[in-house]
Amino acid sequence: VFGEKGFDLTTTKELAQKAGVTERTLFRYFASKNELYLRILSGIVYDFAFQTQMIQLKTMLEAREAKFSDWFLYIFHDRIKVAKENPHKIRILVSALLQNKEFGTFFGKVWKEKLYLPAIMAVEHFQKIGEIRNDIDVPNYVRTSFGIHLSYLIFRFVLAPNFMLDDELEAKKVLNIVTSGILCKDTN
Repeated sequence: VFGEKGFDLTTTKELAQKAGVTERTLFRYFASKNELYLRILSGIVYDFAFQTQMIQLKTMLEAREAKFSDWFLYIFHDRIKVAKENPHKIRILVSALLQNKEFGTFFGKVWKEKLYLPAIMAVEHFQKIGEIRNDIDVPNYVRTSFGIHLSYLIFRFVLAPNFMLDDELEAKKVLNIVTSGILCKDTN
């Protein structure tokens, strides 16, 4: 219901009906609509951001056989796959990040621990084996990369869900921009 109507337009009566309980029962478990919202959001964060991705990425990196392009494309494809399966969760997540400071703080801590720091270690690995230039500021690159991924997901599933895109081709084009840049070779 939150994904369809947003937080402000969703009533506790609708939430109780959707859950198959009375409002009174709902309030036995949650002191407020906001508390329920935050509980739902925390579940979305763990499901959406961390479940399958972290296990597969860890396996790829520990095998030391992955190339940077494989790692980048895996993350891109995994996020698109999860978003396609749960487009309402993308809307809830984006809305909550923009409107709920408490959730933003929670998400930031989880993101840092579960995604940001492991991504830094992964990119440092690719830097160490010579796939990424040594002069690249790794934390800056990782933040930029997350921004690119999130922007694509917001465009694809929130701003223009009916815009016809080939996600596979888009992922490869983004990888090309990341690895080759956008400036002509002779431009300073």
